[in-house]
Amino acid sequence: MRAPRLEVKTLMGPLELRPPAFPGERSAVSIFLAGKVLEQSLRQAIDANPLPVRDLLAPGQLALMPRGSVVPELINCLHSGRLVLATPGEGRGGDDPADRAWAAYDAFRAAFGREFSVSMRTHRLVSRERAADVRREADFDVVPAAEAAEIVLRLAKTRGGGALQAQAEVLSKAMVDLRGPAGGHGFVLLRAPMAQAARYVPPEDVITPAKLKQLKEEMETRLEVYLLGPNGHGLPIKYRLTKSDGGELKGGLDDAGLMKVPSLAVGPATIQFEWVTGVKEKQGDVTARNEALRTESGINVAEVWVELDDVLEPIEFEVVRGANRVIVQILRELYLFSM
Repeated sequence: MRAPRLEVKTLMGPLELRPPAFPGERSAVSIFLAGKVLEQSLRQAIDANPLPVRDLLAPGQLALMPRGSVVPELINCLHSGRLVLATPGEGRGGDDPADRAWAAYDAFRAAFGREFSVSMRTHRLVSRERAADVRREADFDVVPAAEAAEIVLRLAKTRGGGALQAQAEVLSKAMVDLRGPAGGHGFVLLRAPMAQAARYVPPEDVITPAKLKQLKEEMETRLEVYLLGPNGHGLPIKYRLTKSDGGELKGGLDDAGLMKVPSLAVGPATIQFEWVTGVKEKQGDVTARNEALRTESGINVAEVWVELDDVLEPIEFEVVRGANRVIVQILRELYLFSM
């Protein structure tokens, strides 16, 4: 029986979407470079001839899928090696041993899922071609081929059913080791390693309640507020900060016009300034320093420009998760006055 295939017209010429002729067969074109062009070509091919799609996907899978997810699933099959884009006419018929091995793999995965547990350890069955990529993504050991074949047969026998056991017989003969020749094809059984033995932890690495509190404080939201005069210098005056939970903080800005709050809740907040007698803006160029304040990476910066007459009014801003910086800049010349 001829393996199912879908004719796909692409900018690189006509191709066939089909199962690999042997485990590990690569597509005739790079599926990573095609992008949206490949998606569009697949949609046009399905519109022209939707029948092969049912046989290309796992048994019963198409009936459970929304229409819009068929093309993404076919592309996932290309990435995993379950399907390939091949030159028309290449590949072997459905009676080939490799086709039977893939059919057995599909039946086994339909019965036990992508991952399954044996002796309280997670196992995953993949093609030899895919094994290296999976091991880079997660921590898996390789099960020797002989042991892997025994596990496959035992699981099929436990689940019951003559058809599944027959497929397991085929699959067990296709199990290979990664130690074999690089060009070898087949399937590899991977499993999560045993839990590592307890190791010595130096006292400085132990997470104590005090250290946990410190780490929590370091991860919480923090706030900086600057008040700058018309020439860009900080103004050391008093402030009252109203937090999103209704709590208040009072104090005075330092010589740089700065106040810091190491930890506070996210949400809307308000700050109001109070003048003191004798406030005078310093002289000198602070352009570079203020530009750095506005562009420092990793900090959410909000700028508020106010007229001198409005600087005593409450200023509202939003506190978000992470580091926040609010820069309040007075627009026109500052004259001395007292409350």
